[in-house]
Amino acid sequence: MSHYRLSLTSRAAAIGATAAIAAALLLVTDNSAQAAPPASVTVGSAPASIAVDPGTHTVYVVNRADGTISSFDGDQASPKVTTTAVGAEPIGVAVDTSTHSVFVANSFDNSVSVFDGGDLSAAPRVLHVGKSPQFIAVDQSTHFVFVACEVDAKVVKFDGTATTGAVKLTNIATLGNGPSGIAVDSSTHEVIAVSTSDSIVSQFDGNTSLTPEIAEHIAGDHPVRVAINEKTHIAYITDNLDKTVAQYDSSASVAKVTFTNAGKNPVGVAVDPNTGTVYSSNLGDNTINQFGGPTPPQTFGTGDSPTGIAIDPTIHTGFVINSVDGTVTSFSTPTAPTITSSATLPSVMQGSSISHQVQATGTPAATFSLVPATGTQLPQGLQINSITGLITGMITAAPGTYAFDVVARNQVDPAATQQMMLTVTPVPTTPPTTTPTATPTQNPGAPTGHLPTVSG
Repeated sequence: MSHYRLSLTSRAAAIGATAAIAAALLLVTDNSAQAAPPASVTVGSAPASIAVDPGTHTVYVVNRADGTISSFDGDQASPKVTTTAVGAEPIGVAVDTSTHSVFVANSFDNSVSVFDGGDLSAAPRVLHVGKSPQFIAVDQSTHFVFVACEVDAKVVKFDGTATTGAVKLTNIATLGNGPSGIAVDSSTHEVIAVSTSDSIVSQFDGNTSLTPEIAEHIAGDHPVRVAINEKTHIAYITDNLDKTVAQYDSSASVAKVTFTNAGKNPVGVAVDPNTGTVYSSNLGDNTINQFGGPTPPQTFGTGDSPTGIAIDPTIHTGFVINSVDGTVTSFSTPTAPTITSSATLPSVMQGSSISHQVQATGTPAATFSLVPATGTQLPQGLQINSITGLITGMITAAPGTYAFDVVARNQVDPAATQQMMLTVTPVPTTPPTTTPTATPTQNPGAPTGHLPTVSG
């Protein structure tokens, strides 16, 4: 990749080092009224970062104040939380979704704790890396692990599958005063490291064995964390002071940085790989911004001082850590609809009414419509409530069998389609009524039989 530099006019001087900022930000709160947050799971003290393994739905949270990692099943309504000790002041956590290994960056003792296969019951392997490791990222296709070491102003790279012997560490010098936030695009192997104190974003090819060429970006006043959409290669960087999320095409030789407005003090950022929806957590006003996907942008409330965000695309659930509460809040992510109700309709007699409830899952809620089969029309009188999905009507159509589709759609593709058949039976024919022939009657006492023949 060619060397280039992108710059925008700085709106304020960057302040402090990332470690100091992270601690100070925990004190920034705004008690603005918000919607009631969803149910949450309690973890450790001052949770700093979060990751999720979509294969097992396990959520991992590192707790900075008590030097632990908490884990729980994100697919359970009331999950059991397991907590395990790691190094001093853990900040970053990442998971290899193929091997299920978990990596924790311990900022105070300059190490990375490695839980092979995601087994938190066993003592972790400990790798000593650079000074003040912050956040950590895994290339899911090569299994290389990248650790942002702030004080050394470098990224340390190692093979996450090397479980025995000495693990080779490769040092990659970055630009700026030292990286903190970091992400990797597993399809292009581009690594993006964010230096908070001087607003520098370093980008390089993480798959090369040589010293990579560093591309430099300047985006906003105080970049904090980064996430990448691996389908579009767009990088999203939260800017804590500017109240924005910077974005640019990380695969372009010349990239243009644009900004999306966020809430107060945005910190965490994540991308839903299913829909491309972006989520940023706003530490200063206890909200989450949702934008960039198929649904309209929205803002919703969470716990106290939200920071890291992670998405499990297989169960369509997002998780955000609330650093002051010591909790993790879950929320539903946009999903395409699925029709779950029966496709079988009862037959109906012409001139009679029908009622059948169509049900569908999906977020946001789906709307419904009826579509006749090609070259046909809907049975006369048949209709569906577009909001509730209730099929009703007084069927006046001629007797016969009618084919049509029920379609459920929201703003997420694809729409759901279910074929139905309605049989209209004729009104039974009533046989004609006949009046019985009356039998003649005689007067009482009248003679019966033949009269005698009289001859003279």
